[in-house]
Order: sequence, then structure tokens, then C-alpha cells
Amino acid sequence: MKLDEVLSKYANDIHLVPLDDPRLYDSYAKAVISPDDYQSSDGSVSLTATDVSTVAVKAVMVSYDFSKDKTSSYYRYRCEQVDQINTIVRENLPLLKEGGNSGAPYHPKWADVDLDQPVDLPKSACIKGTGGNVDEAKEIACYLQTGSRCE
Repeated sequence: MKLDEVLSKYANDIHLVPLDDPRLYDSYAKAVISPDDYQSSDGSVSLTATDVSTVAVKAVMVSYDFSKDKTSSYYRYRCEQVDQINTIVRENLPLLKEGGNSGAPYHPKWADVDLDQPVDLPKSACIKGTGGNVDEAKEIACYLQTGSRCE
């Protein structure tokens, strides 16, 4: 049995229920599932034939609070890594939203990322906002080879 036939069997048995109650929009963003969102690789089978109103959850990056134990080199290093991830995403978000420059697109959800949207969580004390002058690739390679931070 071909993959498209298997997908067709499941798609025919699924009915998406619209979520369009305005009370949901206080906590969630409006979203739509379109026929193009979930389809077979050749486009012959889609999960839905029409646009379906729904809601989307906010995506947030959550981490253990590594800033609490400033005396441990392990926790300081992990705290610095959280800051590095924040800096890498923040500095490269325009490229991620555009889909990159290699010709291969990134996930389309990057276009919806808003790093300044309000969330009900405190910002990590690890996030410095500047990112420093660290060669992330060198640091990661060194850590993977030695199991510790390289100076």
C-alpha cells in the first residue's frame, strides 16, 4: 500500500473542529489550519479541504534557572550557554524568518516568532542581552571533546 493511500485513509476519517470562540483569544493567538499545512508530499491528500479556524499556543524558550548557583563552574557555564542560545536566536531571527540564505527553507513558524511578546514568566538572570564575544562553535567543540569549558 502506498503512503498516499495510507494518508488518505486517515484523512478521510478525521474532521477538524473549528476553535473560534473569542474568549480564547485572551490566552491564544488566532490561527488557521489550511489544506496546504498537512498534506502528502505530492499534494494529492490533505488533512482538510477547507481552512479551519483554530488557536495557537505561544512558544517560549524555558530553561532550568542556572543563575542560582553562581559558585559552581558547571552552573555558570550552563548559564552562559542559555545566554548564548538567546543571543544566537535574537541576532539571527531575521534570517530565520526569511528562510535562510542556503536555498533550503527553515520551518515556517520562525516567521511568527516575536521575542518581545509578553509572557507570564520571569526573564532568566542568565540572559545578559549582549552575548559577549564567544566563538560558540569552538566552545561547543571543546566541551564535547573535553567535557569541560575551554579558556
